[in-house]
Amino acid sequence: KWFKNSESISDSDKYKITTDDKFTTLTISNATREDFGQYRIVVENNIGSDSATITVTVADGPDPPRFPIVENVLDEAIILSWKTPELDGGSMITNYIVERREAAGGQWEQCAKSRYTYLTVEGLKPKHTYEFRVIAENKHGQSKPCEPTAPIAIPEQRIRKKGYDVDDLGKIVHGKGATSDNYDAYVIDVWKQYYPQSVEPKRESVYDYYDILEEIGSGAFGSVHRCVERATGNTFAAKFVNTPHDADKDTVRKEINTMSVLRHPKLINLHDAFEDNKEVVMIYELYLFLFINSSFHNMSGGELFEKVSDEKNRILSGLSPFGGETDEETIGNVKKCDWNMDDPSFANISQDGKDFIRKLLTLDPKGRMTVHEALEHPWLSGAVNKESSQQIPNERYHSVRDSIRQRYDAWPEPNPPLGRISNYSSLKKHRPAEYHIHDTWFSREEGQPRFIVKPFSTSCDEGGNATFSCRVIASSPPIVTWHKDTDELRQSTKYMKKYIDNNYMITINRVKLEDAGEYTVRAKNSYGAKEEVAFLKVNELARRESTLKTLEFEKRAYVAREREPFKEHQSAPKFTFHLRSRLIQKNHPCKLICNVQGDPIPKVEWFKDGVPIDIDRTHLTYRSGVCTMELFSSRMEDAGTYRCEATNSLGTDYTECTVNVQGRSGETMAIKPLRTRRIYDTLSVGNIERSQSSADVLPGYKKLSVPQSRDDSTAKHDDKLPTFESKLSNITVNEGEQAEFSCSVIGYPEPLIEWLHNGERITDDSRRKISFVAGRASLTIKNTGKQDVGEYFCKASNSAGSETSKADLIVKKNATETDDATDEPLTNGELTGKEIAEQNEIADQTILNGDVMSGKTSGKDGEFRIIRHLEGIQAASGSIATFSVLSSGAADKVIWLKNGKEIQSNENVTTKVSDNEYQLQFSKVSPDDHGIYQVNFFRDNKTFMSVASLAVLDKQNELPISKLPQSVTARSSTPCKFVLEMENAEGLTVQWFKGSSKVEKSDRIKSVKSGNAFKLYFKGVEPDDEGIYVVKVIKDKKAICKYAAALLVEK
Repeated sequence: KWFKNSESISDSDKYKITTDDKFTTLTISNATREDFGQYRIVVENNIGSDSATITVTVADGPDPPRFPIVENVLDEAIILSWKTPELDGGSMITNYIVERREAAGGQWEQCAKSRYTYLTVEGLKPKHTYEFRVIAENKHGQSKPCEPTAPIAIPEQRIRKKGYDVDDLGKIVHGKGATSDNYDAYVIDVWKQYYPQSVEPKRESVYDYYDILEEIGSGAFGSVHRCVERATGNTFAAKFVNTPHDADKDTVRKEINTMSVLRHPKLINLHDAFEDNKEVVMIYELYLFLFINSSFHNMSGGELFEKVSDEKNRILSGLSPFGGETDEETIGNVKKCDWNMDDPSFANISQDGKDFIRKLLTLDPKGRMTVHEALEHPWLSGAVNKESSQQIPNERYHSVRDSIRQRYDAWPEPNPPLGRISNYSSLKKHRPAEYHIHDTWFSREEGQPRFIVKPFSTSCDEGGNATFSCRVIASSPPIVTWHKDTDELRQSTKYMKKYIDNNYMITINRVKLEDAGEYTVRAKNSYGAKEEVAFLKVNELARRESTLKTLEFEKRAYVAREREPFKEHQSAPKFTFHLRSRLIQKNHPCKLICNVQGDPIPKVEWFKDGVPIDIDRTHLTYRSGVCTMELFSSRMEDAGTYRCEATNSLGTDYTECTVNVQGRSGETMAIKPLRTRRIYDTLSVGNIERSQSSADVLPGYKKLSVPQSRDDSTAKHDDKLPTFESKLSNITVNEGEQAEFSCSVIGYPEPLIEWLHNGERITDDSRRKISFVAGRASLTIKNTGKQDVGEYFCKASNSAGSETSKADLIVKKNATETDDATDEPLTNGELTGKEIAEQNEIADQTILNGDVMSGKTSGKDGEFRIIRHLEGIQAASGSIATFSVLSSGAADKVIWLKNGKEIQSNENVTTKVSDNEYQLQFSKVSPDDHGIYQVNFFRDNKTFMSVASLAVLDKQNELPISKLPQSVTARSSTPCKFVLEMENAEGLTVQWFKGSSKVEKSDRIKSVKSGNAFKLYFKGVEPDDEGIYVVKVIKDKKAICKYAAALLVEK
């Protein structure tokens, strides 16, 4: 017979059953989702029956996810969680798609994806109400959307309660503390210390009245913590119930009112209650439910009818009349109603008491006493003689209790049991399907590993291979080990262990006679261990005895020639695979590898630029002739010539290569070739260099000893930072003339010289020539023009660091040119000759930021520009701070703002104007001054702005910052960037916003992290990019601080 989910199956258009002597087949036609389930086959004969079960899964899209709920509301974000679909469609869920819509008739739109059943949805707007739903997806398709969540309103301003903390999932941690071994010491009798009064929920913080300590239980409706009342020092239990909706609050208020009315010593007492926007806190008396466990609480038969109990017999004697030797025997006695009271523990029970129990413990319900007969029974209606009542020894209960605890010691039971109230609440009626609470269990023996295919004994010939295999399944992944006798077999060339899914095998290679014997495979998991045994028999090969006899000659006998043992010839070191030059990026790992041969085994040493390498920053290995040097995180100073040298008693050999380190902007460190005075052959200069070993050197040069050359190659030099002995000077030339910059630089190693014009690297071409000879660096520019005007940098770098020198080049126009030339627009962000001349006396007229010249000067008469933007300030409390901005002319009106609100001058904050320089001065910085500052210029019906941040160093939760974002002015289609650099960015992320809208990544705009710096890159700015940009620093999914800067775009 075939069954589907306990329903019988017969032949039909859907099902076809075929049965013969040994096989039965069930064929399902046109399978659909409804065919999913468990199918059971039952076979019967005259002796008995047996059955087998198989689960059929139909490959299809999954069912909708279940029970979406908003766990918490954060700043402009919510934490959403849900449960997996009941049916996954026969394939793993690959993705969950979260959609949202505004409650006021909005359209559903996708907002996020997740592989987990929880997600933080960001980018929500304050004062808006949203609904959320989830779609499950597998390789077969998508499910239907689940039911939407209740509408969630995002508050205009989040105010986090004092003492709240949030875990990694965004859930609130209400209290912390160590668990106690004895909660009995905290119990008080509330009926003696307090007069019962009705409880009204307070609209205040529970933390103002109680100290919230450790969690003693958590469940479907919240968590329970031990708390201490500050006014009295008494201990209570605080139950935190999440009530995000008004309907939930109304239900919990009714529960509080009901408990206020139901006042009785036998009912748990509600002491206090608190309510806020998202949860309700109920303060209960700390009642432990553990009196029967205490040795100080005595029971006697006289107390029986004074208590309400469903275990009258157990309290009369302390033992069960159904008790057997095992649980199975006890259950069998209960089912058959087979009981007795022959134990001596029942001897002191009165005959009326035994008769009362005997008439109740009857298998047929019709034969039991009715309620009225029980009340009229002499044992209940008669007088109680308390003097004849005897105390029941506690040990009788303790033995039963301890045996049960030992059997179920891993059961997760709250301590104290009061923590279970977190699983019960009046809120259950709102979502009965979600908050269905039930107990379940299974035997630990069922979870132990099972050998469904056991290993078989085998045999093989001596020198062959033998294999044992088995198949193991278990509720939790097992650990499978193989043993011979009592020794575990480890993975090796002799014993090769393999596993594929649930199949495990071991192969014994090159079997010997001593390998014969008993082999054990043992599978162990968290529920127990099982093992199986197999035997290996080794067939000994027949030994061939030599039948040849030594021939004897009359004159002389044959003498066998002895073979000399093989000895490897000793040789000097020789590299068979040489180092290869590398070009790597900064902060990336680098690994150099080479092979060397030699006997005796040579000693290997590594050098960089002739100096032994720093072993604290590198990892060196040498195994089987393979030499490796690994650099985990490269720096600019790691560029240089690396040398691996191998030495033994017969000679020395080495190999070299160059390593170039490239920075973010493409610059590389200078590599000074290192040459020793040893005679060597060079394959190519600046590439791979390989010398002959000293053993290969011509005999005429044998007088050059190895120690001499090694001393030369290992000579140590102190690195020296590049220093400009003479710096660059400003140059003014006429258009068409030649201009030459020159300076003197010293340093060790010899520095790399780079020239930059307005932040862009200069390369040799037909018009610009670069040279560096004997410490003298020069740049020659022929046929100068207005495109050459600007700021020139000479940058000298080596492994010790870098230094720069700068100067300006001004190109004067020829007298024959008209003045209209000065009206031509800027080219590539550079300024014209006239503009530089007009602003030559203004300090800091340009700002080099993001490889864009963002500084501006006045060109045409009446054109207003911001020449120098506000700069971010970090200041300590009590210090003086000044914001300064420089414009090209006077503005019609100037307004200073802090966090969007206009600043009014007072004794601490004043404004000052001098020669188109506008200042905001703080005479004494305080933590309240922390924020984002903005200055607006109004001129000719246009508004110009500059933005910067003031970070107060000793402000609470303020992070150490190396560089704040800088406002910038850039021409359209030119690159630009904002930079926020932290002293330590570990565990931090950022989000960039333009105004209140999140900046989305694209091919033109990218947000990257480099070391401790967060950068927002614009490949080419557009007019629509103009505005105020805010960067929020996020730690543990919370925004902890933010900074701002402005971008102005000129056409």
